[in-house]
Amino acid sequence: ELDLACDFLSDMKIRSVWPNEVTYTALLKGFCQEGEIQKALDLLEEMKSASLQPNLRTFNTLLRGCMRDGDSAHALQIHNEMTALQTNEPPDASSVEYLVKICCQGLETTKAWEVVKNVEEKGEEVTPPSYSAIATACALKGKDVGCRKALKRARDSVQKSRNAPGMVHSSSSASTHWNQRSSLPLFIKLRNQEVLAECSRVEKFLEKSEAEREAIVEIAKSGPYNSPRVIYCDRDALLDSPPKKVKFKKVFGDEKPIKLEVCSGHGDWITQRASQEKDDANWVALEIRRDRIALTWTKMMFQGLENLLLLCGEAHHVMCSRLRDGSVDEIFVNFPDPPVWPGSKQRL
Repeated sequence: ELDLACDFLSDMKIRSVWPNEVTYTALLKGFCQEGEIQKALDLLEEMKSASLQPNLRTFNTLLRGCMRDGDSAHALQIHNEMTALQTNEPPDASSVEYLVKICCQGLETTKAWEVVKNVEEKGEEVTPPSYSAIATACALKGKDVGCRKALKRARDSVQKSRNAPGMVHSSSSASTHWNQRSSLPLFIKLRNQEVLAECSRVEKFLEKSEAEREAIVEIAKSGPYNSPRVIYCDRDALLDSPPKKVKFKKVFGDEKPIKLEVCSGHGDWITQRASQEKDDANWVALEIRRDRIALTWTKMMFQGLENLLLLCGEAHHVMCSRLRDGSVDEIFVNFPDPPVWPGSKQRL
């Protein structure tokens, strides 16, 4: 309810209860989650005009919003402003990771390496996900040397984080036992698992024949934001006329059954199912976040899936305005938006 939040902010000012940087950052986050990056930037300017200094959390909230929305232009603008301010809170490892991932979503590998190089030259941290994201983008650009370089750095960075203070390795088990007094070790463990899984996907892709890789690279050169296998419905409200219905026969070129997953997340489940049913069904992934669409697209490219279409948008809107009645044979909803931590009491 962003309109209500904005009204509340205005009411605070009328009553001479002046909002601080925490208040502004909370509202910035709301705009970012709704994909309203320009409104978030306008609020940032309002914040600065009120003589409030944006802090690291403010900037990282904006960068994370840009990452969710695939907005590299604004991300670079925000990062440059962070650097220019010369505050006591310069861009941190998370800031760099968001920026690198944004570049990699658009397969802008040169920009991603430039960001990493600048950080490395300062002797500062580059996170394992930054390197694995570059490895993925380089693989789909056909840049094998850069890909293998990023893969090595990703695995080395994971190993380094495993040996960090607070980590205790058991001699009786191959598993790592974590200091449970803090959620940070658990976060690092889960992050490393995701990084190693991404590295494995890239390495499996590199094992394909040169001809197979070249064919996929040719298809992938448009990137996720211009791919014919991705339809962005999240800007339909800006259209002058009602959006067109998706014609699955035209997209897939056949009349196989259509199976839809609502809230497909990072695409692990649906790419696996689409791979298993290449000859039997066509699959459609419906997801609201552009960064997750980009992740699913990379997995689709690596596997050479031709029976998968990605729809980006809010589920209710897309299903009501973009899908024809009776056009979908099966719908799957696989526990969208689960709690982050395995073992959480909120998980089923």
